[in-house]
Amino acid sequence: MHQAEVMLATKTANGFASDSIHWPMLASRKMDGMRLLCWGGQLLTRTLKPQPNKALAEKLKPLTDKCLKEGIVLDGEIYSHHHAFDVHQSVIRSENQDLPSQMHYLVFDGMPLEEWGCCPRSFEERQSFLHEVLPSLGESSSCPWGIVDQFEVYDSSDAQQWMDQWIQSGYE
Repeated sequence: MHQAEVMLATKTANGFASDSIHWPMLASRKMDGMRLLCWGGQLLTRTLKPQPNKALAEKLKPLTDKCLKEGIVLDGEIYSHHHAFDVHQSVIRSENQDLPSQMHYLVFDGMPLEEWGCCPRSFEERQSFLHEVLPSLGESSSCPWGIVDQFEVYDSSDAQQWMDQWIQSGYE
């Protein structure tokens, strides 16, 4: 397995007014789920340890098999808007717990394995890659997967409006 670290979001001291932000940019809802990588035919936690839940591994087996066969890495979260973080955490950390029916694997990034760690593609190019690859993976009715929606944000005011809307809708 390639040596790599999971990318985590960072905060800026001045929020959306930071000089380090170059507009326009893409933004997505912040979900309070459990981070999960699909890498090398395995589902890994954000610390790159195999996730132990057998039901989750079985439900996402078509996805992990496809990623292994085609050399794809996916980065996402197990999430349900109907459950609190502790439910997500309990499911991921339990070897034998069943999955709530509304729990999804939501992918926010992905790339060919050989590009992991060096990222030669822009985020926009990786989003295009996801939209090319994931539809061919199908969908499991018990634990569907999908791509996290990205929204173009044009300035700090626009970003704040999106964030306010998402927080009002129950996202972080």
